[in-house]
Amino acid sequence: FSPVLTGLRDVEAGALHYGADVIAKAAPKGTAIGGFVQAIAEHGAGEVSVLPILRAVAMSGGPVERAVSERLKAELLEGLAAASRLDGIYLVLHGAMGVEGMRDPEGDLLSAVRELVGPSLPIGISHDLHANVTRARAELATFLVGYHTNPHRDFHRTGYESGRILAGTVRGKLHPVMTVRKMRLLKGGGMNIDFLAPMNGVFRAVAKAEKQKGVLSASVFPVHIWIDDQELGWSTVAVTDGDRELADRTADTLADAAWAIRDVPHPKSYTAEEAVAEAKKRC
Repeated sequence: FSPVLTGLRDVEAGALHYGADVIAKAAPKGTAIGGFVQAIAEHGAGEVSVLPILRAVAMSGGPVERAVSERLKAELLEGLAAASRLDGIYLVLHGAMGVEGMRDPEGDLLSAVRELVGPSLPIGISHDLHANVTRARAELATFLVGYHTNPHRDFHRTGYESGRILAGTVRGKLHPVMTVRKMRLLKGGGMNIDFLAPMNGVFRAVAKAEKQKGVLSASVFPVHIWIDDQELGWSTVAVTDGDRELADRTADTLADAAWAIRDVPHPKSYTAEEAVAEAKKRC
């Protein structure tokens, strides 16, 4: 809802890298890209190589200027079109991005990529756990992997799991199927800390789900609530190795765990004046 748009200068101040620089400048820093590259090296059996195209990052702010978004999308599509061979694609997307005058920018990007490469090429995506998972993304992506921590500290793990699944898929060793469940559920106000109640119980359920034989990934997305979207709400996602029934059952189990905390009261919030006074007390 900020009136201050995010422009190209903001992206350049965050990160704007092309080609080999995508890996060189991101991989050593505990990023999803670094985890992905490591997984390809370990699970690609020397048969899979990484073709980096584009990395664009900006600090949280107002919606991205439409022209900037269209430019970055065009550059990504050009890079994909120029590739001599593609066996799979990995997109690292926040999941709650805003773009000037556009609904579901990540869904729009995924749709453009899917239109370019066709319906059968595997496309794996990863999301921040604050992502608002839309129907378009659920239908267009082959699989989706989410963070399990807030504050976020598992970027590398998320990228690694994405790479492991994609490497197995392009080598014909894995056959991911995905189920997404959407809930009319919103809870904010500090409710999403993974190691505190009530979310610690939900993430224990996620960890338990991923231990099941045949489950490749499980995620809960408690969403970024300060966005205006007709599909706004929590989501659960389960990815299995060719087992639709297991994916459905796992996503439902996680949705039940999330729904069970719907009546937990939010922690007390402060007015601006109270927050300043409390901070002064602790200094």
